[in-house]
Amino acid sequence: MSEAKIIFPLQTTFLDYPDNISQAVLIYFLGCDHYCKDCHNPELSNYDNSKGKLITVEKLYNEVFKFAQSLKTNKIVLSGGDPLYKENLNFTRRFLNNYGDIFDICVYTGHSIRYVKKNEIKNFKFIKCDKYMTEYKTQFMKCDEYMQLSSTNQKFFNEGFNQVSRDGRYYFN
Repeated sequence: MSEAKIIFPLQTTFLDYPDNISQAVLIYFLGCDHYCKDCHNPELSNYDNSKGKLITVEKLYNEVFKFAQSLKTNKIVLSGGDPLYKENLNFTRRFLNNYGDIFDICVYTGHSIRYVKKNEIKNFKFIKCDKYMTEYKTQFMKCDEYMQLSSTNQKFFNEGFNQVSRDGRYYFN
């Protein structure tokens, strides 16, 4: 049985989903091994953090499904920590494989797209790759036309593994 540590209660987000209209369910995973300088969620890097709740894929689906219905959305953002951290990798893969056709899922990871492909991560709508780097720091923002990531080296890819952002910026269609 695949389990991961998640922060509860689940959150809502407008800022983290890459479109200009959707509210999404935000799921924070515990655990990260990137050690980015000036990390915006350093308390989530420790997988053993007692604030996390160990949960199965099926139980998380039930929680997310109910919460998403109450928000009238099918959008989810997997964030953290890092959903592709070694302790979360199998869980995230299984969640995406089981429920990627039900939800439009955006994954935030500090790993490269090569790592994503090598580990057969698929069934997402978007994936944000590459770690935050202070030397490429920008102001994270979202407006009607685009979404600016926190550092210009970070990239969005679509479900076909095509890069859909440039210089840390994703333009909405």
